[in-house]
Order: sequence, then C-alpha cells, then structure tokens
Amino acid sequence: MHSWRVILLKFCAPEQCSGYDFDEPWDGPHNRRLHDRAPEFLQCPSRRPSGNTSYVLVTGPGTLFAKGRDATMSEITDDPAHTLLLAEVSSTDINWLEPRDLDTATMSFRIDDETRPAISSSHPEGPAVGFANYRVHRLSPDGADPERIKALTTIAGGEPVDLSPLIDATKRD
Repeated sequence: MHSWRVILLKFCAPEQCSGYDFDEPWDGPHNRRLHDRAPEFLQCPSRRPSGNTSYVLVTGPGTLFAKGRDATMSEITDDPAHTLLLAEVSSTDINWLEPRDLDTATMSFRIDDETRPAISSSHPEGPAVGFANYRVHRLSPDGADPERIKALTTIAGGEPVDLSPLIDATKRD
C-alpha cells in the first residue's frame, strides 16, 4: 500500500513531508494530490523537480528485496560491501509514492542504458548506489560490465566482485 519512500516521511521534517494520508493507498484520492510533489531528498539535486523518484531499491529474485519478502542482514552471504541495496536512476516513470522499484527481471545491467530501466545518472562520475554495508558510492560507467553489475545485485550468489574498476579509490568513503 505504501512505498519505502513514503515510510521515510515519518522521519522527516513536517514542512518537507506533510500531507500524506497513511490510511489510504499511495494512489488514493487524497494522496494522488501529492504525486507531483516529491520531497527534495528523493530526487537527485541536478534533476528538475518532478513527481518521479531518482532513487530506487534493487528488487527481484536473489536480491535483498525479493517479491513478497525482504531479506535479513544475516541472509546476506555475499560481502555486504558488494551487495546493492539501492540505486540512482536518471529517467524513470516511477512516481515517488508508488511501491515499485528497479526489478532485476526487467532491468538492464548496463550503466546508463537508455533502452531499458537501468542504474543511471546524468553525472559524469556515474550514478550513486547504496550498498548493504550502508556505504554510498558512485559507479563509474567505464568499469561497469553487465556481469559485474548483475553480481552486485545478489545477496548469496557467491560471485567475487572486484570493485576497483567501478569505484574511484580516491572517492571511496
């Protein structure tokens, strides 16, 4: 009934996030009035304000957010520093209120792919992504081969992932 982005409204300042009715669905009559007013923290600062979000969870079989259930931290057997939690998308039709995200079943594993939903950004240094170890980095499109990106989406695939081509060592936190 509500997206994770909407649940975050409970933790932000009222002037940024007021007006959402948790007693009706995201697309109910009252909440529909908010579709074009995404809070700033849900949009990349370089994008023009809109109702669509810039940030999505990576969902699908084998991810932290498989359909119908969310994995626990103890279920992550891959390195959490190599397991994607969320990602920036530069052009999406996902309304910030909508309980829909980036599904591995339909996404492209190429950075900035314009033909399918993909991890993407208008930033030259690449899209921002959040890992299961709670760190955020930008992925360099130059080092992002599809197999490496696909391996980052799984929680227990056992794939070794070399992040050095993806993340500039000088910009790691």
